[in-house]
Order: sequence, then C-alpha cells, then structure tokens
Amino acid sequence: MDDLSKDIKEIVDYFVYKLARNVELTEKDREILIKLILEFEKLVADQIKINENLKRLEEGLAKYENDYRELGKRAKELEERVRNLERLIFQQKYN
Repeated sequence: MDDLSKDIKEIVDYFVYKLARNVELTEKDREILIKLILEFEKLVADQIKINENLKRLEEGLAKYENDYRELGKRAKELEERVRNLERLIFQQKYN
C-alpha cells in the first residue's frame, strides 16, 4: 500500500470512528470530509473516462487486427493471381 493509500485509509478510519461513536464533527472535519468526497467523485469520473478510452482503444485495435487479417488474405489472393498470370504468360510465350 503506498503512502497516499495509507493516508486516505487513516482519514477514512478517523471519520468512521467518529461517526460510529456519534461524535459531532467539527467544522474542520466537515471541510475535510467534503474535500474527500469531491476528490473521490473526481477520481470516479476520471476512472470512467479512462475505462471509456480503454474500450475505444480496444475496439480500434480489434478493427485494426481485422483489417490486417483482411489485407493478409488479399495479399495472398493477389500473389496467387500474379503466379497464375506468370504461368499464362510463360505458356503463351513457349506454346
């Protein structure tokens, strides 16, 4: 667990302790709690954006992979056509 996670856990534990004991929160406690909630909301929003971007990247990669496979198939077909044309040219030249 990194230092930030430990700090967050300690702060959350502090508020859980106070709330569980019905200890009244000070004005400073409320300010900190509001900041924590707002920061958490930003983190959740950022994570949602990251997940959406990741999904788009995965979809783009899948499309790229599909296009690459299709190009490979077309390249093989074209190679076969070139070989067939070379055979025809050779046959016409020597027959």
